[in-house]
Amino acid sequence: MTPVAVGELLDLEVERIAFGGEGVARHEGFVVFVPLVAPGERIRAQVREVRRTFARAELREVLAPSPDRRSAPCRHFGTCGGCQLQHLHHPAQLRTKVEFVQHALKRIGGIWWQREIPIRSAQEFGYRIRAQWQIAPRGPDQPPAIGFHRAGSREVCEVESCPILVPELNAGLARLRGMGAEHGLPRVLDMAAGAEGVATDPPLPGFAVEPITQGVGADTFGFAPQTFFQGNRVLLQELAAHAVGERAGYAALDLYAGVGLFTVPLARNHAQVTGVESDPHAVRIGRANLARNGCENATLRSARVEDALRSLLRAVAAGKAQPPDLVVLDPPRIGARAAMPLLAQLAAPRVHYVSCDPATMARDLRVLLGADYRLLDVTAFDLFPQTYHVETVARLALAAAE
Repeated sequence: MTPVAVGELLDLEVERIAFGGEGVARHEGFVVFVPLVAPGERIRAQVREVRRTFARAELREVLAPSPDRRSAPCRHFGTCGGCQLQHLHHPAQLRTKVEFVQHALKRIGGIWWQREIPIRSAQEFGYRIRAQWQIAPRGPDQPPAIGFHRAGSREVCEVESCPILVPELNAGLARLRGMGAEHGLPRVLDMAAGAEGVATDPPLPGFAVEPITQGVGADTFGFAPQTFFQGNRVLLQELAAHAVGERAGYAALDLYAGVGLFTVPLARNHAQVTGVESDPHAVRIGRANLARNGCENATLRSARVEDALRSLLRAVAAGKAQPPDLVVLDPPRIGARAAMPLLAQLAAPRVHYVSCDPATMARDLRVLLGADYRLLDVTAFDLFPQTYHVETVARLALAAAE
């Protein structure tokens, strides 16, 4: 029997924020997750769901607020599911995200990282260059509802503007809203802002034609609304520079390369660079990015990462290739579970792992740390202010190579 029941009101003290944005509290030792709270607060919450090992509750009253709490700048916060941390001052958000990384390393990776994890940040609003709009028809002669999913729901929370988006995207939303139902808008629309304006997928009249471009330092990258490209244009250059590092070398390998955000700068300090990406559309745009930035010493291969690693391992075993000096990998949220044993076998002297999910990163790093690698540094990047998401770069070196 659990010590709580659906509908019960509980007075709780919040211990911390869990990855996902919910606060962690306990009632008679039983874990209760509550959104929209801050660590150290005393709250009253009503239980809405009970599982075998935990419960979820809705905040009813803040009995003793944290000094980290603020009034959310967006009037849709709490209803819209896009943001989870707007009720916290930005410095508190940053501390929370570092704790996400520390907790994942220790609990999932078994990694007791004693050194500081710095977090790099910039402006907390008006940074995002990508949006995925949810569109719901409302009947004949009525404009559709356009916005994001409601928190915990697939229903549409209609928004007039979003404070985390760059102004161009909010202008694009206004233009989209003005198009009305007669244009046959899709249920889901990807939108991105670049130097050429705002592009959509599927394409709509009056918007830019993809690929659009974004400058990152001295380089320029084409991308499309439906291809992966980091959404925070303010921190792109800093992230790329840290992920690539300053060391020069002969060969580098960029796994899950996307449209070449790391492939291009790697070509600046390595004689040969190979990027690997499985999305054919991203590969086409990425190859154009290599040409656009004069990277004649770099290639982008269309393949699954595991297949590319197996092929390279066979070439190394046959004496036809050498392991690269550096491997940079930026896998999707699910991580690189299938690729990690192959990467460990490749034994490149240095590996830089870029992650948007601390849990899968910690799981994958454990494989390398069990294969004679050591962790050099861990740095967090606040690419997604107001949300629970955090980008992390972990840099490792093979012990024998140091």
